[in-house]
Amino acid sequence: MSPLSHLDIGQIGENATLQHYQKLGYKLVVKNYWKPFGEIDVIVRNDQELIFIEVKSVSCNSFAVTSPDTANPAENIHHKKRARLRKAIGAFFVEYPRFAPKWRVDVALVRVNTKAKLARIEILPDVIL
Repeated sequence: MSPLSHLDIGQIGENATLQHYQKLGYKLVVKNYWKPFGEIDVIVRNDQELIFIEVKSVSCNSFAVTSPDTANPAENIHHKKRARLRKAIGAFFVEYPRFAPKWRVDVALVRVNTKAKLARIEILPDVIL
């Protein structure tokens, strides 16, 4: 079996994140909302709010915090990424003005264990961009 690519790891992380929110009762609005200046990985909603989710996934061989291959997916959220996300959210509201005035941005930090084929998700809710 060939190793998973960076794109594969990202897809696994996005799918696991979407499943996490769906278990909480959220419905998918759109996945991979793309504009030339930015992308929103997952957008979900319930009756009260809309959530824009930035998914950051890394691969690992172990979920142990002390493992030498345990990368911190949060390190990939730099100021340029936050600026692109703000622009994409603005474009979304221009394109879909009917959505609720109540919204937030969550960050999903996903570690994909390539050996066990499992994903561990940590949600950072209501982050400030």
